Amino acid sequence: MKKIIILVFVSVFISAIFAQQEQGSRQENFGHFTIHYYPEDQKSVSKTAQILNEAYGELSAYFNFHPVDEIEVYLVSSTDHFKSYFGQSYHDKFQGVAFLEHNMIVIKTPSLLPLGSIDYEKVIAHELCHLFLSDFAGADTIPRWLHEGIAMYLEPIWYWGGFRQIVLPRAYLADRLIPLCALCDSFPPDENLMQTAYVQSRDFTAYLMNRYGKKKLLLLLKRLKDTGDVNGSLILTYGEGLDGLEADWKLELKKRYNWIYLFVQSRFFWFVMSVVAAFGYLLIRIRRKRAFSELPDEECESLPDDTDDNEPADQSGSGNQNKKGIL
Repeated sequence: MKKIIILVFVSVFISAIFAQQEQGSRQENFGHFTIHYYPEDQKSVSKTAQILNEAYGELSAYFNFHPVDEIEVYLVSSTDHFKSYFGQSYHDKFQGVAFLEHNMIVIKTPSLLPLGSIDYEKVIAHELCHLFLSDFAGADTIPRWLHEGIAMYLEPIWYWGGFRQIVLPRAYLADRLIPLCALCDSFPPDENLMQTAYVQSRDFTAYLMNRYGKKKLLLLLKRLKDTGDVNGSLILTYGEGLDGLEADWKLELKKRYNWIYLFVQSRFFWFVMSVVAAFGYLLIRIRRKRAFSELPDEECESLPDDTDDNEPADQSGSGNQNKKGIL
């Protein structure tokens, strides 16, 4: 009963905030979506609609499912405006947020994102996936690690760079992975711990997908919707509970990662390699110059002099023979 009261209060509070934010804004309907924006963001609307429809088509095909309700999308081009949706919440650090209970997405426009349109496309696809999952299996039934894991798995650009190469192996080798049972309801607000939570959620989901396949994942989502029991649904689907599956996943990590791998992936390693390569090149040049300076004078005189590019070509017969030989 207490949980229901809290959810109702949060729902009313968020609805009031969105109603307030809509003052002075415009909106356009694009089939499955209604996009809310301010006049200065009008140039982003058509591109946003295109990205949303493409992502919607891909997700519908993947889940073989079409959400019933229309999705509200709010474009925000001001950092302060974005923060106003969340108050003191750490969500204001994100590039976009999906409100599952309200079927809404709040997203920063490309002008606020580090990589502009590249970030914009991946954020839209990521947040839209959350709404699909919520509609497909229920907002409260899917654990947070699976919600984020699937969204990142289906939008692989999230996982390149430091996420894939550094964050996960560093956390694993330092024994700082967060137990997945602690990531069922929420992620830690600390930025470093949050990164670890995201990356291990994605990798664990990828492990389930690669080992057991897509059909089992969809079956897991259906069982979660029917029962709301995470551990029971995992046992019925994969034959093991969360602890057992997590232990199997860590055995795979052990095969993948060691301190040598982490060192090779580090910037320091490539800096050292660059210094070694430059030093090796200089050493070869020095040795060549030294070897040339130690040649006998008669050998030096017999070497071709290519320093004077303006010297006329040899017109003698031997010169013509040399030319024929080169040709």
